Amino acid sequence: MTIRSIFAAGPYAAVTDGLLDRRKEDVESTAQVLALRRGIWPAKSLSMKGKSEGFVREILLSDEAATCAFGATIAAALKPGDSVALAGDLGAGKTALARAMLRALGVAEDVPSPTFTLVQHYEPPRLNIDHFDLYRIEDESEIEQLGLDESLLNGAALIEWPERAGTRLPAGALHIKMEIAGEHCRRARVSGPAEWASRLHGSERHES
Repeated sequence: MTIRSIFAAGPYAAVTDGLLDRRKEDVESTAQVLALRRGIWPAKSLSMKGKSEGFVREILLSDEAATCAFGATIAAALKPGDSVALAGDLGAGKTALARAMLRALGVAEDVPSPTFTLVQHYEPPRLNIDHFDLYRIEDESEIEQLGLDESLLNGAALIEWPERAGTRLPAGALHIKMEIAGEHCRRARVSGPAEWASRLHGSERHES
C-alpha cells in the first residue's frame, strides 16, 4: 500500500512515497503482514538542504508476533557502538519492543523495565547491550553518570525516553517512535541515517 512517507527534522522536511504494511486484523494474518513488510527499507535517501541524509518509515505492528519479528530484525542489525532511541507515551510499547530485541539477541533471563534502576546490563552471546530508561532523568548532565558512553564502547544501547538525553543522545542513533494504533496494535515511526535502512534491509533478507 502506497502512502506519503514524511522525512522530517526540525524545520526541514521532504516528502516521498513509501510502503506501509497496513491491514485489518480480521482480514489478514500476521504472516501476511510480515510478508508485506519485505522491501520497505530500500529507498532513496533524502537530503535536508545540505543536512545529513536519512530515511523514515512507518510500520504497523498488528500484534505481539509482529512486534517480536520487528525486534528481531533490529537485533540482527545491531553492532557495537549502536544506539536505538525508543520514544513514545506511557504504554505505547517501548519496553515491549526493547524486550523483543533482547530476546532475539539471546537474553533468556527476565527483562524488567529499567524505570527505577535506570539501566539494565545484559551479556548475550553476540553483543553486550544496556537497556536505559531515562524517564526519571531531570537533567541531561546526569546521563554521564549512567555510563552511556562506556556502554557504546563495549556494546550497544537501547534508550527509552531519549528526549531526556538532550544533546547527550548518541549521534547516528536509530529512532523509533511508538504509538498506540488500537487495542493490540502499535505503529512504529522509524527514522535515522540512511545507513540504518540498508542494514535493516540486510538483516531482513538474512532472516528470510
